Amino acid sequence: MNQEEAYKKTDEVLAKFKNGKELFRTSVLFNKTVQMLVRDTDPYEMIEALIKINENTQQSFEQHLMRDHRQLMVPPKNNTDL
Repeated sequence: MNQEEAYKKTDEVLAKFKNGKELFRTSVLFNKTVQMLVRDTDPYEMIEALIKINENTQQSFEQHLMRDHRQLMVPPKNNTDL
């Protein structure tokens, strides 16, 4: 597939989503998913890649929580809770 065909197919995929172009620009996960769809990636490979991305994100979050020992402060709902 040449570059022009890839751009055209990307636009076709993005058109199927309500906010496709915005999500493509702002969401790394959405961008990666669209790229896999454009390249006709095997659905099982896509699922595996998305699961790995999700697991890596979860692991990073858990590691961050383990390193961050600050007390969690929740602001009061209104001034009467002070």
